[in-house]
Amino acid sequence: MIYTYELSVQVKKFLAGDTTAFDKIFVMTADDLYFHVSMVIRDPSEAEDVVVKIYKNLYKRIGRLDKVENVISWYNQIVYNELDDWVGKNYMNILIREENGKYDS
Repeated sequence: MIYTYELSVQVKKFLAGDTTAFDKIFVMTADDLYFHVSMVIRDPSEAEDVVVKIYKNLYKRIGRLDKVENVISWYNQIVYNELDDWVGKNYMNILIREENGKYDS
């Protein structure tokens, strides 16, 4: 995701208490997030579950954001942590499928 003025406006609104701004943040970021998650998680259903988990974490943790200008690095860290957690839980299945020639690249 890239930092945009529109995103910063919505993040500022959300931090000021406008909970409807999160819907706009979601609309602005959902396609990009799903693309990146699905590059790691090939099962669409599982990828969707991880995307939902990421947005829940974003919603819960957005109050910890120190500066609006840091929203992208903050967002990327949450995405990275969730994907790292998923890989940590699923790496054996991935390796076994790959060894059996069943892993889609």
